[in-house]
Amino acid sequence: MRQLLSILLLLSAATPLSATDLQMVKARPGIHRSGHDQQMAMLAPSLRDWVSVRSRALVDSGEEPDAAAIARDVNARLAGQDFSTADVEALVQLVMMESARQADADLRDMMEQMRATNQRKAEMRDMAAAQRGQSGAVSDQARAEFAERKALPNCAEPPCLPQVPIVKAQVGIVQPQVAIVQPQLATRKPVERQPPADVDSQSEQGEMASMRLQMNLDRRAKFIETLSNLMKKQSDTASTITSNLK
Repeated sequence: MRQLLSILLLLSAATPLSATDLQMVKARPGIHRSGHDQQMAMLAPSLRDWVSVRSRALVDSGEEPDAAAIARDVNARLAGQDFSTADVEALVQLVMMESARQADADLRDMMEQMRATNQRKAEMRDMAAAQRGQSGAVSDQARAEFAERKALPNCAEPPCLPQVPIVKAQVGIVQPQVAIVQPQLATRKPVERQPPADVDSQSEQGEMASMRLQMNLDRRAKFIETLSNLMKKQSDTASTITSNLK
């Protein structure tokens, strides 16, 4: 990349540019940037902004990365200015590199959104399991109480009448306990029930996010492929120029 940048700068020096927004500025010493950041920093602000906007439009529009179409946009942007073919190719490469970087950032955001969606779905599954457990506990308690009542002897016969005082005494014991339990039940937070529609919505959102992620992965691969072809073409051109200079 550094070798390619040096070749492009030599080509630019061989054909001086008079336009203001094509003037190269020296990178300030002490600042460490990646190769792409260095090239972007060497553009004038107006042209640097144009590269960023065009790259964003390329990512958002869904259009296929076409180096020839971007070159036409570059020529239209530089209309009336003194520029060379090497300048156009360098700007096309910058647009593609910036598009690939923005696509990477979008992919990271989408993966984070998918992680949050999966976490919400896991919480919903846990909530549904808790609801089923609570319903099962209530059912077991109801069955146990029914079995206990069924096990009591039939008190319709006179021999059972002596049991009435015993039952009354038991009721006297239970009533204070009920008075204690009732406030606790009133303050207990009920288990929130998640509407099924919300669960379905989360699943649908997860599927859509997966589809968008796959589409963005495919587009990123297209950006990388187009950029690789451009760099190979420029490398071949530089090799030809070097051979002719010998």
